[in-house]
Amino acid sequence: ILAPDELLAKDLLFYDDIDAVYRLTRSMIEAGHCAIAFAGKPEPWYRRRYEGYARALREAGLAEVTARDAWTLSGIEYGRRAAARLLQLPDRPTAIVAGNDEIAAGVWNELVNRGIPIPGEISLAGFGDREEFSVLEPPLTTVAICPERIGTELSRMLLNKLSNPGLRVPSRSLECE
Repeated sequence: ILAPDELLAKDLLFYDDIDAVYRLTRSMIEAGHCAIAFAGKPEPWYRRRYEGYARALREAGLAEVTARDAWTLSGIEYGRRAAARLLQLPDRPTAIVAGNDEIAAGVWNELVNRGIPIPGEISLAGFGDREEFSVLEPPLTTVAICPERIGTELSRMLLNKLSNPGLRVPSRSLECE
């Protein structure tokens, strides 16, 4: 029987969302933003993205601004509520990093409904590069997870395992764009 850490060391392929959100947040800092918020439920996959966000702010000496409540809402509705909460802050953010594109679309909707220009007054970024959100105007800045590259690598791993039964392929992560 393998320990959980040993199980995760083999046969997994994932994208490095921690580094991707870290780099995204760093780019917002480099663009001059000092009040950058994170909007996303405190679930495991948003937790990793939050870690990247928080690390970038720590390194820059900036305070975290969050809307990470565990509301029982869909992604878009969650984003609307998160944006409404963030806009009530006395020093509201000048940029928002959303846990995924659905949450970002909800934030985008709330900002547009309130007449807040994106990116003029608040910059916004999502995660996932979901095609259905490509219709947003202004366009949504998002982290691309490159599904074609993931599919290619998963296929390679599967073919390798099929030709070598019992083989445990080392886990690896792919960089996001």
